[in-house]
Amino acid sequence: MPKTVDRRILEEIILQRIGIQINLLNPENVVSAKTTEATKLKPDFLKKYNLISPIKSYNMNSFLQMGLEDPFPSDDLTIIGSYDDDDYKIPACVHDNVYSDCRYYESCSPLCIYIPRKELMFKLMRACVEVKHTNELWFNSNIRKAEVPRSNLGKCCKK
Repeated sequence: MPKTVDRRILEEIILQRIGIQINLLNPENVVSAKTTEATKLKPDFLKKYNLISPIKSYNMNSFLQMGLEDPFPSDDLTIIGSYDDDDYKIPACVHDNVYSDCRYYESCSPLCIYIPRKELMFKLMRACVEVKHTNELWFNSNIRKAEVPRSNLGKCCKK
């Protein structure tokens, strides 16, 4: 017999997780100066090595979509063919989709294809150059303490 779920509790859990994710994002999280120096690119690098790929609905197209800050946020200003993460909208309420509409199928929702586009994969690899310990990764470098939204679950679940 299927269990029934209190919609209010489920929505509160989703909103709490959205709040945690937003609080963990920190625009100051960029790669170290050592990594930046070791991975300088010429403006035509992406084009020369065929790393420019169009935005496709089935790809991971931004770091925000993966819950990470872009380790090289100004690449779009200096590198030909680089896209900025600004196009992705972080979900703000329970009814916002994380992925594009084409990823949602009734029998398999969301469709689980998590292949980053070429530039994102390259940035992930590039961000790891000169990294010796996990605390040196850009998403760990300036972590601020997230204020986790308090849950009211205990209040509404008690009898």
